Amino acid sequence: MLFDISLIGFKFQKSHKNIGLRFQNPERYRKHAVTKQLIADGVDPANFKEMGGLSLNAYETFNDILDAKQSAVEETTKSKSISSKLTNSKSITEKRNMLVLLVDFKDKKSTCSREKFEEKLFSSGNNPPMSVREYYQEVSSGNFDIDGEVNGW
Repeated sequence: MLFDISLIGFKFQKSHKNIGLRFQNPERYRKHAVTKQLIADGVDPANFKEMGGLSLNAYETFNDILDAKQSAVEETTKSKSISSKLTNSKSITEKRNMLVLLVDFKDKKSTCSREKFEEKLFSSGNNPPMSVREYYQEVSSGNFDIDGEVNGW
């Protein structure tokens, strides 16, 4: 399972196997490196763009994004290691029972049966695509389960 969050040319990837940053726009990263060197060389910021770099404002914003992404990666890695230690030490299972109430609106009637909603939300092991219940079980490594009842119409 892979979740992507895109922000200003970057893609943050999180999966159960890897966590990291992937640069979607290598040119932006290259300009950032050029700007960093121009700053180190003492070049006037007014000349950054014409010398192949970013404006000073864009450079600082880019640094903030890099710092935020790196912090997110470190925090996710830290919580992942804590979670794996807890999971390895004992089984942590939480189960939530839910009540789902189906409603029709005057201008929009449902075209799906109560049974179909129950199947999509709470079924287990018998249908692709996976149900919401199976999704939560997968992303929590079996530590979180939902069950429930669908009422309405």
